[in-house]
Amino acid sequence: MPLTDQEIALIRESYALLEPRIEDASIIFYERLFEIAPELRAMFRGDIGEQGMKLMTAITAIIQLLDAPDELRGRLRRLGTGHAALGVTYEHFQPFGTALCHTIEEVLGDRLSPDAAYAWKHAYAEIAVGILEGFNGKGMDGTASGANA
Repeated sequence: MPLTDQEIALIRESYALLEPRIEDASIIFYERLFEIAPELRAMFRGDIGEQGMKLMTAITAIIQLLDAPDELRGRLRRLGTGHAALGVTYEHFQPFGTALCHTIEEVLGDRLSPDAAYAWKHAYAEIAVGILEGFNGKGMDGTASGANA
């Protein structure tokens, strides 16, 4: 189910609160990810601070496109294609989502409302589906990614 206008607004408002601490958030994210799924550490060979900023740049771009579904879907598919080539699998999405939501909750604390926390979880689920559509050029149902567009 697509995000509502209210959920998009909550995500953007809470992300604006997170942005001043974006570097901290990127570090917290990877610390939490490797705590949850230590086997994923081997996938990150470079500077984790640099990787964290790439992640935050991607999240910023995705947030900007939340109300442009066609453009967002194309970007997510491209992310999926690129990440599949790096060895990312479906199983990696659960720990990633958990780490992301934990990071937002930790950085924002009581400034994150329950509704905003739910909006982030809903958004991550929708974003994950879009990225997975880019894996091997197939949608989750196994059809060519453009077949259902």
